Amino acid sequence: LGGLTQTMSSVGLMMSAIFTLPIIGAGIAISKTAIDFDKSMRNIQSIGKQTDAQVRELGDGFRKMSVDLEQTVASPKELAESFYEIQSAAFYGADAQTVLNASTKAATAGLADQRQTAQAVAMALHAYGKGASEATHFTDVMMRAVDIGIFRFKDLTTQMGDFIAAAGMMKIPIEQVLAALTTMTKKGLPIAEAATSLNRIMLAYLKPAKAEEELAASLGITLSATTLKTLGLAGAMDQLLKATKGDEDVLADLIGEARAIRGVFALASDGLQMFNGDVKTLYASAGTVDQVFKTQIRSWDAQLKNFKNTLSDM
Repeated sequence: LGGLTQTMSSVGLMMSAIFTLPIIGAGIAISKTAIDFDKSMRNIQSIGKQTDAQVRELGDGFRKMSVDLEQTVASPKELAESFYEIQSAAFYGADAQTVLNASTKAATAGLADQRQTAQAVAMALHAYGKGASEATHFTDVMMRAVDIGIFRFKDLTTQMGDFIAAAGMMKIPIEQVLAALTTMTKKGLPIAEAATSLNRIMLAYLKPAKAEEELAASLGITLSATTLKTLGLAGAMDQLLKATKGDEDVLADLIGEARAIRGVFALASDGLQMFNGDVKTLYASAGTVDQVFKTQIRSWDAQLKNFKNTLSDM
C-alpha cells in the first residue's frame, strides 16, 4: 500500500508538472510580450512627447488593430515599431496613423517586414514632399511594381533608399521610377543593381561631367535636373534614344558612369517599349494592395497570426 501511495504521489507530481509548466511558460511568454510592447510604446513617447494617457490610448488602438484581420496580421509590438519609424519621418498623430494603416496592409499583402515597409513608405512620402493622404497611392504603385517586376515586396522596401531621395528631389513620378526598376529586372538586372543603376542615371543628369555635357549639347539635348523634372524619366530616356539613334557607343559616352549605362541599355534595348508599357501599367495601380491583401488574409499563416494576436490580447 505504501508503495502504491508513493507511486500515486509521483504520478500526481508528474501530472501537475505536465499541466502547470506549460501554463507558467505561457505566462512568462505573455509577460515578455507585454514588456516588449511597453518598451516599443516608450520609444514612441520618447520622440513624440505624448502624455502617458495618450500612449495608453495609442497602445489600446494597436491592440485592437492587431486582432482585426481586415486591417493587418501584425502584432501590437510590430505596429508600435512601425509607428515609431513613421513618427521618426515627421508624421504625427492622425497622419502617422494614416501612413501606418497603408503600410501595414501593404506589408501583410506583400509578406514583408512591417517595420521596414513603414520606413520605406514614410521615406518615399518624405522624399516627394507628400502628405499622409498619399500613402495608399504609393503602396498601390509599389505593390503593382512587384506584380510586374522580378523582385519581391521586401526586396523593393530594402532598396528604396538607394534611389528615392534623388527621384523625389527631381520630382520624377513614382510610377516612372518604379517602372524603370520593373523593366531593368525583366531585362536581367538584379533588383539591387537596378536600384543602383537607376540612381546613377538620375545623378548623371544632376551632376554630368564636362565631356558628357558637351557631347549632349552637340546632340541637341541638355543633361540637367531640369530636363528630368520637365520630361520625366520616360521622356528623358526617349529623348536620349532619339538623339543617339540608339547607338550604344554614343549612349555609353553620353552617360559615362558604368552602372548608369547598364540601366540605360536595359531601358532602351527595345526602343523603350517595355518601359513605356510598365509606366502605363503603374499609372493604373489604384486598389492593388486591397486586392492582394484580401487574398493573403485567407491563408493559414494569416489566420494563425491573427489567432496569436487574439490570445495575447486576452
